[in-house]
Amino acid sequence: MNHFHWYVGLRFLRAKRRDGFLSFLTIFSMLGMILGVAALIIVLSVMNGFEKELKDKVLSFVPHAVLFDQFPIENWQESAKKAQSHPHVTAASGFTEVQGLLASNRNNRGAVVQGIQPSDLYENTGFDESTISQELLDKLENDRFGIILGQSMAASLGLFIGDKVKLIVPEQTSINFSGVDLMDKRFTLIGTFNVRSEIDENGALIHIRDAASLLRLPKNSAMSIQIKTDDLFMANQYAREVRDLFDRNFRVNDWTLMHGNLYASIQMERKMIVLLLSLIIAVASFNILTSLMMVVNDKQGDIAILRTMGTTPNQIMKIFLVQGTFIGVIGTFAGALIGTLCAYYLSEIIGFLEVAFGFQVLDPTVYFTSTFPSDPRMEDILLICLFSLKLSFLVTIIPSRKAAHVPPAEALRYEV
Repeated sequence: MNHFHWYVGLRFLRAKRRDGFLSFLTIFSMLGMILGVAALIIVLSVMNGFEKELKDKVLSFVPHAVLFDQFPIENWQESAKKAQSHPHVTAASGFTEVQGLLASNRNNRGAVVQGIQPSDLYENTGFDESTISQELLDKLENDRFGIILGQSMAASLGLFIGDKVKLIVPEQTSINFSGVDLMDKRFTLIGTFNVRSEIDENGALIHIRDAASLLRLPKNSAMSIQIKTDDLFMANQYAREVRDLFDRNFRVNDWTLMHGNLYASIQMERKMIVLLLSLIIAVASFNILTSLMMVVNDKQGDIAILRTMGTTPNQIMKIFLVQGTFIGVIGTFAGALIGTLCAYYLSEIIGFLEVAFGFQVLDPTVYFTSTFPSDPRMEDILLICLFSLKLSFLVTIIPSRKAAHVPPAEALRYEV
């Protein structure tokens, strides 16, 4: 009798011809579970993909945090070395950010120009040899007033390698009757980069000494110290700890100032989508409850016969627990399999649909990626499966208890 409830519970799933509606309801419940689990896995994988793209293609190219005050930091190498003594700081360097206007013979564009030390670029940012070659960095190091532009920026300005471009910035400390005085310098375009993010649209790199010369700072000076930490989300706290190492009254800015709203919006959308798609699983689970309640009503005669043969209420309850849980298990694992496969091959699937129907899902001029990102994570898949299995088990308790308390005499009275 150890496997009795398994045998009878699975036997009840195979409906007779007169029970066709119950069979349809069972299949419908299973399909709902498959759809809910698969959709939740795919959408969560896409949200993970967008989060990963944001980290890799946007946040990795901006400083995790910067230390600055109103005065230039002279001999910034010493300050960077002190900042790097913090156990959670992986890299530190001088950094001067200039917001100004790039003017060519064909067009003008606002730009965020970063004055960097070329030898420290790879350590401090997500740039590597695939985006900016070491040869180009050597050229930036050796040539005076060279500039590296994002590809989109260079194209919009109509510039080619070797062309001249004027960088114009306001002089904050000098105001006359006609307005703010402007400082400008002609730079030579020595190369471009393409990281497929918004930095291509408005970003530029120059040598930190040229930024100091442009802003008329003392030689070997920087306006801030940029730091890179081992935990992006703890950058602000670590930067404040680094600030305490200095005698100067540094202020701290981190990546959330510029891109925090974008990251927060992705997290909020992720939570809302998970909540909404979880309702699909909940509806499918309640369909299991409905189908089991109907099965219990339909099988009251069979339950009564089993009771008269010596079956205990506990065994009757297990029969229907097996039936409902089996539907949940099959729906959950089928949905997990379909969802995981779709998540892993989502880029290929979307690419095929784009070619077949002639449309583009993500416009690279609007989003920071042109491909549909997907990053399925095992912990998400396991949590979804556990949630689905637990819910499908819980909803079987009510009809199973009802079946266990069916009075045999009353049930057999109306049997023909």
